Parts: sequence; C-alpha cells; structure tokens
Amino acid sequence: MLENAQVGTPDAHDDEVAHGRVVTVRFVDLGDEETFLLASREEAVHATIEVYSPTSPLGQAVLGRRVGETTTYALANGKSIAVEIVTVALYER
Repeated sequence: MLENAQVGTPDAHDDEVAHGRVVTVRFVDLGDEETFLLASREEAVHATIEVYSPTSPLGQAVLGRRVGETTTYALANGKSIAVEIVTVALYER
C-alpha cells in the first residue's frame, strides 16, 4: 500500500473548494462573509487564519463546491443555513 502512496493534496480546479484551500463564504440570509482554511486540526497549529475541518458541518457542505455555488448545512440547533462560495485560493503562509 505504501509503495503507491502519494504525499500531498488531491488535484482540484482553481475555483473548487478542497483540503488546504482558503475559502470565503457568504451566509446568504445574514449577508456576512467568513474566510477560513479548510484543513485538519494538525495543520491548524501553523495556520494564521481560522481553520475548519473538512469533516465539520460547514467543511462537508463546501468541500468539492465551486465559486458561485450555494449549499446548505445543519446548525447545532437543527436549523439549516445557506452559504455561497465567494472565493477559493491556495493557502500562503
């Protein structure tokens, strides 16, 4: 298995949300925007911006989406909130 292992992140389109990308989302109903790095807890130690896990509700909702797309995810209170992908960029430390 290790013989064929590849280190790094999978290829993704420039405008596609993927692990290791900086994502700006707009909360549709609120009009607020938030920018974060989609990465693991281990990577968060070295990050200079807010980090969300790809397995978090927001992370799962945006993963694989592209700029301009809107998606929803469930909040802790059971309600749903819509977010629009505004920008996606490579993380620069």
